[in-house]
Formats: sequence, structure tokens, C-alpha cells
Amino acid sequence: GLIGYSEAPFYATETPEMNDFVRAYRKKTKDWPPEEAIMAYDGLLALIKAIEKAGSINSEDVAKVLNGLEFKGLQGKQYIRPKYHIVNSGLWVGKAKTVPKYPFSILKDVEYFPAEMLWQKSFSPQGN
Repeated sequence: GLIGYSEAPFYATETPEMNDFVRAYRKKTKDWPPEEAIMAYDGLLALIKAIEKAGSINSEDVAKVLNGLEFKGLQGKQYIRPKYHIVNSGLWVGKAKTVPKYPFSILKDVEYFPAEMLWQKSFSPQGN
């Protein structure tokens, strides 16, 4: 019953991309994907999109297109926040609970808080 948060809970993310990723991950590893694997995969999807947009694999060319880059990740449509260079990944908050399907506790009664709601706007007048 402890209140907790997650940055990338596969069990609370309802996208076809997440469902496909979980199936493939389980087939290969026989385990459930940790948040880090999900966020790393989303990072690779962003990199692929940046390379396509830049038309190059040159680091400097790719870096130039990252600010504001939009991409479709496992958690849905995302973008890289200009100026601070972070993705708009929010937080899922809920109560920890043990369920028969998983060998670990998950969050139940989950509520999603978008990144834009959580970011401090005081860093810049524009809130970028």
C-alpha cells in the first residue's frame, strides 16, 4: 500500500508499441522489462529519428536536430525539451501492490502526471 512512482511502467502503459516490446523482451529474456530497458529503447527510437532527420550519423549533425525532436516511443508521442535537452517523460503514481501475474509489486490505481505538469517553469521565462 505504499505510494510510489514509476517512469516507465510497462503494465500501466497501453500502447501497441509497448505491448509488442514486452512480448519480444519476454520471448528473448523470459523476464519482465525493467524501466531502464524501456527508457533505453525509447532513447534509441529518438536517436533513429534524429539520424533520419539529420540525414547523417555524424554526432554534430544529429545533435543539431535533437532540440524539440518529436518521436513515437513505447510510451506514445514524445519530444525532447528544447534548452534542457530532456524527454517529456512523465510519472505514474500509485499504490504498491502484489498481484499474481507478476513476481514483484506493481503500482495499482495509477495516475499519470505529464512531464509538462511537473517541470519547473522558473528556469526560464518561456518555461522551455
